[in-house]
Amino acid sequence: MQISKEGREILNYFIKDRLTIKQIAQRRKVTYQAVNKIIQKLKKKGIINLADSQWIGGVVKSDPYPQQIRLHAQHWLITPLVKTIYYRKNIGKTLVIDSNTIKVNQKNIEVYSNRSFYGKDASESDKNSLEYWLRFLTSLEHRLRTPLLKENRLNLTLVNAHYSHTNNPLAKKCLKEEIKIRLKALDGKTWLVVDNSFNLKELETTHPQSSKADMRGIIEPFFNDLKNNTVPLPSEAYKMQLLNLEAFKEIRESLNIIRKRLDDRNL
Repeated sequence: MQISKEGREILNYFIKDRLTIKQIAQRRKVTYQAVNKIIQKLKKKGIINLADSQWIGGVVKSDPYPQQIRLHAQHWLITPLVKTIYYRKNIGKTLVIDSNTIKVNQKNIEVYSNRSFYGKDASESDKNSLEYWLRFLTSLEHRLRTPLLKENRLNLTLVNAHYSHTNNPLAKKCLKEEIKIRLKALDGKTWLVVDNSFNLKELETTHPQSSKADMRGIIEPFFNDLKNNTVPLPSEAYKMQLLNLEAFKEIRESLNIIRKRLDDRNL
């Protein structure tokens, strides 16, 4: 189904960037009502399905939303290389650029991301994120008239980030049965939650220091293994345990016989 240029742009914001109507209106510099009117038209045509659609070359086709890793809620800390006069004029101000919130402080700049980055795994999400933020920081340099980049190196620290396993089977079950999951690490900080932002049914790692490691080292391997390998049913697992127990008994009896014969020979 062909869509107008305006419709394609708004649909792209909805499905690819997961922006709200208000955020799209800010991005396009139009009213909330203008964006909502187009969205309602797309809904009536059956084009928009926020959770189960994919944007491909101007045409939206139905697709079971794949399990992906969504990187979001990034909080960056930037130390400017030089504090220009224009930078000092902006100290204490809060700016909104490309839907991201920027706080200009005396010593640094804080950036609170309002973007999501998708990938087949955490590494691909990181790659897509880095490509965006390099472009963003270049534009922020011009906006603040302050150097932030030097010889491809950044005075940049990632304070926090959340990684979500979308369309997660455990999250689906918990949401269906209204079971809340919020696990805390030994330091008392939350590291794992079930969330349904944008109806994506996510299992989300949120620890400030280990969210990426938790996703790559725990969540991804576990659910990939669950997806790619046949898991025995409880009754089957029980039968396997009984068989293993019988086999162990037979091996033990054989070893006892061999030991006894060796002892007899030594006599």
